[in-house]
Amino acid sequence: MTLARTRLRGLLTLVTDVVHHGSRAVEKVHRETAARPFGILEALPDVIAVPARSVHLVHDVSLTATYGSIRIVNEAVRATADVAFDLVDAMAPPSPDANAAEGATRIPEAAPETGEPPRDVGSQS
Repeated sequence: MTLARTRLRGLLTLVTDVVHHGSRAVEKVHRETAARPFGILEALPDVIAVPARSVHLVHDVSLTATYGSIRIVNEAVRATADVAFDLVDAMAPPSPDANAAEGATRIPEAAPETGEPPRDVGSQS
């Protein structure tokens, strides 16, 4: 896996974590903010309180479904991107970095100021 793909996977993880945790935080604030007026309405006589409780319940169920859907789609996007990254990794030819780790590629030293050509790091002169 190349450094670029590793960074993309990290970015994917970061973004999907932000969406997940951000949606939880916004859902909590949304629920708490909506609870204030519902609480006032539910404290009034039954002619107002009973329908207010029903609307409050419908609101909370809708809220849960909406933010839950956001998290489900977010997870589906993450899983799909993971599969795509895995396929790209499986189809990609070995990177030069992998060869270097096995000693197949040697990096020459910088040419000295004497004008001589660079020598191979692994060779003995």
